[in-house]
Amino acid sequence: GCTIGQGEGGFSGTGRLGLRGNSSVEGTGDGSGGGARTVGGGLDRDVIESIIRRRLDRIRLCYERQLNFFPKLAGKITIHFAIGKTGSVLSNGIVDDTLGNSAVSHCIQSEVKTWSFPPPEGGTIVNVDYPFVFESTAKSQ
Repeated sequence: GCTIGQGEGGFSGTGRLGLRGNSSVEGTGDGSGGGARTVGGGLDRDVIESIIRRRLDRIRLCYERQLNFFPKLAGKITIHFAIGKTGSVLSNGIVDDTLGNSAVSHCIQSEVKTWSFPPPEGGTIVNVDYPFVFESTAKSQ
């Protein structure tokens, strides 16, 4: 996990967004998050996981739009974002990208920017690293 910036908050996620494209090149899957751990105060990991899970449809859509053009598109994008003392996302950026599709990464960044969380305890800034794994089941032709 990262604990960069102000305050003492920190969070590391290992969520897995199980997206699978079918023969009509549509992405499907439950987008369930995986285990994550809290590094230090601020916000409970379950609260963060719950809010991310509620927003996975929008993240999934970022990927599905590109599946139409790249049926075999697969990989992982890890985003880092900072939750401010009011619960809004102060900043975000891609820290790891094996997907290699700038449209998907920009779309994810735009979505994360709009997320809102409960204010962290003690007014700390909570830093989150959260990976999204995208997989397509498109067959080799």
